[in-house]
Amino acid sequence: MVSKIFDTKRIARETGIPEEDYEKLEKEIREEFPGDEMMFELHFLRALKYFASKAK
Repeated sequence: MVSKIFDTKRIARETGIPEEDYEKLEKEIREEFPGDEMMFELHFLRALKYFASKAK
């Protein structure tokens, strides 16, 4: 899925998050916010940044 507000694919790619992990995070967070795209994207972005910081 392509993010509507944030370029989450680019962020994942630039921070070295594997596609498999990206998709798992996306699925888990989508389940938490199925009807609220903005909340989904904000939480997804935060999760990606956290994941990337732990990978360093």
